[in-house]
Amino acid sequence: MRIIARDYSKRITPSRKRHDMGMMASEIASHIPRMWMRSSSEDDFWRWFCGEAQSVMRNAADLKERSRLHARLLAALSHAGLPQPPPSFRIKC
Repeated sequence: MRIIARDYSKRITPSRKRHDMGMMASEIASHIPRMWMRSSSEDDFWRWFCGEAQSVMRNAADLKERSRLHARLLAALSHAGLPQPPPSFRIKC
């Protein structure tokens, strides 16, 4: 599994995987301003952001971890001064 430019596919232990999921969420969060500036439209940004967020959610160990990571990414949007995903993207993100 690759996020942005890092390969997280070689991790096997549960604690290492949890750590990597947190690192993946942090990496996405740090790229939100750049993603926003490089997107051609707001819909383009949401497609990009949601795709990155889905890759983290897909690899979360359980519902609790998925919820924690989801909340972390939504908080990163607020921290970057961006709104929450619009209704058309909320299910995907």
